Amino acid sequence: MPSGQGEDAGDGRAAAGRNERGAHRGAPPDGGRVESGTAMDGVRVRIAVPATAKRGEVLELKTLITHPMDNGFMFSRDGERIPRHIIHRFEALYNGALVFRADWHEAVSTNPFISFHTVADESGRIEFRWYDDDGAVYTESADIEVG
Repeated sequence: MPSGQGEDAGDGRAAAGRNERGAHRGAPPDGGRVESGTAMDGVRVRIAVPATAKRGEVLELKTLITHPMDNGFMFSRDGERIPRHIIHRFEALYNGALVFRADWHEAVSTNPFISFHTVADESGRIEFRWYDDDGAVYTESADIEVG
């Protein structure tokens, strides 16, 4: 497999790609992790979560999802209206508790990137969820060790 390409994790997601040195593509210089997954319909999710943090530290969490975000106002070359197909909600949960939520509308661009902050309270899992108009829910998560 060429370097930098993910391999199937067996559950419809792709493992995060690694370069020749074994580091994740686009890995943050502070030692954080970048995780990547691909859904069956080609939607790809990337998250950046630090692997460790000190209790009380403010964390910056970043996500990117590849999605067309078709607003329903565009037309194809054949003159057919392209139906609305957007992610209308994003949520982040820290050990099951909602820490961030955004409701999106037609004006959100293709491949939306989001960055937000939360406080590291305890070790656990940070889960990200994107809700699509077609009923799909894309999820990705990462564990964080708080000392």
